[in-house]
Formats: sequence, C-alpha cells, structure tokens
Amino acid sequence: KEKQAGQAFLQWLRQQIVDDNIGINTDNAHLHRVEEGLLIVSPAIFRRYLRHVDHLELGELQRGFLSLGIHRMMASNQPIWTYQRQGRKRNSKLHGMLIPDPLTVLDLITLPEENSLLTPEMPCSEYDRTSGVSNDSKIRTG
Repeated sequence: KEKQAGQAFLQWLRQQIVDDNIGINTDNAHLHRVEEGLLIVSPAIFRRYLRHVDHLELGELQRGFLSLGIHRMMASNQPIWTYQRQGRKRNSKLHGMLIPDPLTVLDLITLPEENSLLTPEMPCSEYDRTSGVSNDSKIRTG
C-alpha cells in the first residue's frame, strides 16, 4: 500500500509540474531545482498532496515515497537534506528530499534552471569537529 501511495504521489507531482500548477524556485515553492537534482520540500509537498486524497497519513505517504528508492541519501544515511536560502532581508533553511535525476524519474522534458539562492548545508563529520586544528590563522614567529 505504501509503495502504491508513493507512485501515486509521483504521478501527481509530475502532473502538477506539467500543468504548471506548482511553483518551482519561487519564495514559497515546495520544489526547487538545485545542482544535486530536485529538492522537494518536506513535509510541505506531502501535505499539499494529502489535501487531494483520502485515507492516507503523512508518515505512510513519506515512507511510500522513500520505498521507491528514487531519492538521494546524505552521507549520514538520512533522507532529509538542508539547504540555506539566501533571502533579500534574511536567510532561511529549507528541508526536503532530493530526487537526483528528476527529468528521467518524472519523465519531464525540462525544468527551470538551478535556484542560485540555495546552497546545501553539509554536516561536519565527527572527525572534522574534533580535529584539534586551531582557527588561528596568524603564524607567530619567534
């Protein structure tokens, strides 16, 4: 049932893009084109879909999407990516799942250019945080 829910969501998402019913790369968009693929803002995009279907819960839908195996995992084996969005007045963060090959996966001809205001937030590894390297850039001489 979950996998079917994920497939139905994907078909709906494709149709929303084709019919131009969903914003991409706009301030309040639930979809953003990034260098790594297509960021689907979660859980907002799933909640939007749930307004159109009955008898399905958010967690069930998200698990269904993940069961399709079309998303890209982070190095930490987490499905949720965080991107910094550079705003006119302030910066904010977007969280979502990443589809690395959206044209193929969604059977699309084209998508907008990459959103230049978004940059991925890469978590530091434990090694980086405990390296013991000083942030002092000055070299002192004798």
